[in-house]
Amino acid sequence: MKKRFTAGVLLAIFTFLFLETEYLFVNIMGTLSNSRQAVSTQGIVLGVSVIGFLLYALFHRIKSAFVKRVVTVMFPLIMAVCLFFLYEADSYAICLFAGFVVFVLLGLFGSALHYHALFYVGRDSHLALLIGVAYALGLLFQFICNNLVRSQMVQLIFVFILFAATVYYLLIRKEAVELEPVDKGEKQKKITGYILVLCVLCMTMIFAALDNAVTLQHAKGSLDVGQWPRLLLAVSGILAGFLFDLKNHRYMSIVMFCVTLLSVLCVLVIVTGGSVLAGLVIFYLSSGFFVVYFTTRFMNYAVQSSIPALWAGMGRAVNNAGAAVVTGGSIALVEGGNVILIFSVVLVLFALISIAMFATERQQGKKKTGDVQALDLGAFAEKYSLTKRETEVLEALLNSDDSAKDLAKQLYISR
Repeated sequence: MKKRFTAGVLLAIFTFLFLETEYLFVNIMGTLSNSRQAVSTQGIVLGVSVIGFLLYALFHRIKSAFVKRVVTVMFPLIMAVCLFFLYEADSYAICLFAGFVVFVLLGLFGSALHYHALFYVGRDSHLALLIGVAYALGLLFQFICNNLVRSQMVQLIFVFILFAATVYYLLIRKEAVELEPVDKGEKQKKITGYILVLCVLCMTMIFAALDNAVTLQHAKGSLDVGQWPRLLLAVSGILAGFLFDLKNHRYMSIVMFCVTLLSVLCVLVIVTGGSVLAGLVIFYLSSGFFVVYFTTRFMNYAVQSSIPALWAGMGRAVNNAGAAVVTGGSIALVEGGNVILIFSVVLVLFALISIAMFATERQQGKKKTGDVQALDLGAFAEKYSLTKRETEVLEALLNSDDSAKDLAKQLYISR
């Protein structure tokens, strides 16, 4: 229970810090440029954050504990300097550069928190609900911060303090050293990972278009995304976690498919001049499901991958990369108002999502079959007291179509 609580707190902290920093950055950029530029730069810094998410896998492989500690201690200092420049910046270029560094650090920080959370919970059968509750708590903290603390300087100071405190906490945790990778079926696992990336990337293009349409209204001042409708994200996150965990994630894909369809309808509501508030409500309800979906999928995949430090936070990395790629195009589509063109693009994306989700489910089915076979073999080996080497030979004989001669070479044994 303590480990689940710790994992939930770490994920909630990441949600708050990332979304709050993004919110403050858009507000600051909005004062230095027009609304369109503010949304464009949001997409840019989200893309830059992917560098941080990927860098953590390299950072995690550093063998020297001393080097790791020195580098880690530098992170809060760099963050403090960049947040100061972000607040004091009187030019677009300085603000953008400071934002680059801040979001690279947040990306690296995010991967670290996802990896540590994964270390605590592993193959938890209620992982989706844990992620949903953590996401809801992070959003609730952001809502309270935005509505009770009016000073941007105080908000930035709070972001820094929480960032530095969490970095220090990770620095002193010695037990989260490494997760044991699973070596079996590596080729099949890689295919599953690539299909999952494609699936989430296609979904991101729809959700990012929605996000940009909403953020554009926020930057113009016609609505504030920090107000009460945002709480629907928290509600949808918890609901998504509950539904996704039913029957060991059996209904996860079909639920997400229906939510994606709802998001497609939301795009049409916004671009056809429908109620902005109605579109905002649908957007928040569906976005919560999407975040819980990609976080759960990739954390589950990370447990069985050979590089869990890379894949644990990959869901957010892929989401941010997709958002960065489609930002310019989605803004142009929304502002252009060509409903037929928008509908055609969204329809193509929806078709790609359907194919990718089908492929993902098929790969998951193959994995479950393999897991059952592995369990059966393990039970047999235990019953007849086979050694590890004998079990490897037996598995190769049962599962391989190669000749006895080829198997002998692979296993380094005589025929």
